[in-house]
Amino acid sequence: MKIPHWTIICIAIGAFLLPIVGGYPSLDGQRILAADSLFVSVISGEKAPFLTHFLVSLLFFIPICATLFAKKISHVVNLRISIWLAVLGACIGASVISTSFPSVTIGVILEWAMMSLAFFAVTLCCGRKQSTIPIISFLAGSTFAAILGILEFGQARQFDPHYRISALQIGPNQAGALFAAGTVLCLAMSFRYERIGKLAFLLSAIMQCFAMVLTQSKGAFVCLPIGLLVLFVALLVLKSVKPTALMAGIMIPILITGGLAIVMQKGVAKQSGQQAMSRVFNSNAEANQSAGFRKLLWSSAIELTAKRPMGWGMGSFWYESTRPGKVTQTALAHQTFLQLACEASPVAPIALFGFLAAVVIWGLRGIKTQTADGQILLVGILGTLVVAIAHNFVDSDMYVFGLGSLVFLLCGAFVASSSDSQAPEFIFALPKIIFAGAAVILIPICFAIGMSEFFRAVARGANYERDRSLVIQATSSAIAFNFLDGQSYAQRAFATRAEEDLVAATKYHPSPKSFRALAEYYSEKKMVQESFRALTGALERDPNNAQALLMYMEEAFQAGDIELGKSKARLLIATENTEYFTVRSQPEFIPTETYVARIFLSKTTTDPKERVKLLIDAIKGFSLYREKTGPVVLRALGDDPNASLGGQDRKSLADNYKMGQEACSDLVKLQGLEATKLDFNLPEEAAKFAAALGALNK
Repeated sequence: MKIPHWTIICIAIGAFLLPIVGGYPSLDGQRILAADSLFVSVISGEKAPFLTHFLVSLLFFIPICATLFAKKISHVVNLRISIWLAVLGACIGASVISTSFPSVTIGVILEWAMMSLAFFAVTLCCGRKQSTIPIISFLAGSTFAAILGILEFGQARQFDPHYRISALQIGPNQAGALFAAGTVLCLAMSFRYERIGKLAFLLSAIMQCFAMVLTQSKGAFVCLPIGLLVLFVALLVLKSVKPTALMAGIMIPILITGGLAIVMQKGVAKQSGQQAMSRVFNSNAEANQSAGFRKLLWSSAIELTAKRPMGWGMGSFWYESTRPGKVTQTALAHQTFLQLACEASPVAPIALFGFLAAVVIWGLRGIKTQTADGQILLVGILGTLVVAIAHNFVDSDMYVFGLGSLVFLLCGAFVASSSDSQAPEFIFALPKIIFAGAAVILIPICFAIGMSEFFRAVARGANYERDRSLVIQATSSAIAFNFLDGQSYAQRAFATRAEEDLVAATKYHPSPKSFRALAEYYSEKKMVQESFRALTGALERDPNNAQALLMYMEEAFQAGDIELGKSKARLLIATENTEYFTVRSQPEFIPTETYVARIFLSKTTTDPKERVKLLIDAIKGFSLYREKTGPVVLRALGDDPNASLGGQDRKSLADNYKMGQEACSDLVKLQGLEATKLDFNLPEEAAKFAAALGALNK
């Protein structure tokens, strides 16, 4: 067997790494501790995702350069395909003009550019016979991720029978999309090989399908049959595989997976007495809550698109999603095409659709003249693309580096394997010079953004370990690499309390969190009007922001403006009637700001009945928080005194329990309480708050 050219080996390594280190988008939350290995932190894909993605993308970029500059004749993609990609790139790139979050937008634009390199690398470097190499490498990587996911479930099921695996991805839904696509592609590839090769692909398909089941992703369960149907019908029409062999090759692995799922369910039920995979089989309130929140995200994206058709800037949905007042701040719209329309104008999803359609249409031309193996490969890629694109209608998969690169990799392999999608052409010097010039500019920018993100993660680790000097040092390094990095200014301000850093954070990263930090600084300095202005900036982007409204209320009370404080308290309580409050992404996390507002109002009202009602509602709210949120947070915190979950830590738990105690104490002191019929035992509730506080101190 002839050893592939080094450029193809390079691409194969990149394809293998995509499902292993490409499962995390560049989000604000990772941290690197002092004891962590820097090398492991970078290559893990979780703690400094952008830097990891940049390093992986070099495995596609270097072969492109080598092929482009070493050969006068190269495979050039049909203009009818590449023109759509050019329009998409122009829309995404132009979104930097309209963004309020320049560093975030530039980072996401570059992520999309890096993902698209997989398409160009495969089309330029891989011929029809060698296009299978990156496909097989990717399947090897996804199989490895599936094995880790199955082991992950084995370790977690003894603590949580309903556990959903993530398998190196940001969440179960993304893992489900990966394994659904991998299952279809493995089944297709099994028809191209005999004996050991066939067995290897079938085993891989079973493992990935079983891992998909363990994700409990309903979207993956819906998309997988669509891809299998495309694969079955196309191969049946083309007669590339005998009907009996085709039916057996698809059904047997699926049936084996079903058998494994049943055995696993019975094992879990016997061990814990509970049914596994409850999310799949039960349509419970949590599932309905999730679906309702997703619909609100889509509605918000549509409303934002209508408000600013030119787009809000790539990656900005994370912060602009709150403007319509329907959802809390959410990074992804859970729908790629709506998010693209919101961030880069409606032309962007149209261009993406046009690109995908052109790839399929031109890729299928002349398919009947291909060999059976060639037809199987094309049909397998088509079925996998259908699964991947279908899942983008229920999740923003293209915003995750590994899944987005998968789509471009599949498109590249589809074009390279087809009869009429590309042709050998002489490439003149000018396109090469343009490409080299773009690389000279973009590579340093990618490196700078990656290093900035890396130092932010180091700063988070230092903050977690209470190392103030390292926080300042790391954030200063991050800003040195990227002066537009408003998140680093905000992090440094947390340590220095410097006004200029807080102002810079609101300038380059004007999130409600940045404005609240500035308002807190002005409040400490007794600069009341400046604090109000900062809070107004937060509420402009997020009109229902509970923390900002609560700060506004408290600041007004402290300044002696009782009426203003009462108006903000009522506004805060009114948010309980909105979907923003009732339909949350994490229903187990109960917001308590409205209950705090009730306690404040109870101290200002002279109406005994109103005061009783306010305190009763506050006690009920804090009790719900204690019963629903408290155990979840406390279990996650474990023995780590610095840990937090969803913005909650031991201090926030204690503060809320004390507020509940205070409300109970205030209610006991009220005259005429005996005439009020309570639907709870007041002394018992006070005792429960005291017990919860005691449990925190153990």
